[in-house]
Amino acid sequence: MPDVLTRSTHKQYRKSSAVTDYHRFDDRGHSLTVDHGWTELADHSLTWLDQRHIG
Repeated sequence: MPDVLTRSTHKQYRKSSAVTDYHRFDDRGHSLTVDHGWTELADHSLTWLDQRHIG
């Protein structure tokens, strides 16, 4: 997915009450959880959730 589309979608949530953040994982495919380096994605996601006391 082109980065410009991801950033645009994130921008649309600015006025939403949803908790959102943007982090770019370079050199990754669309299937982040099954591609190489998936543990980095998992660690980042768990840290993000823990910092926000979600889950």
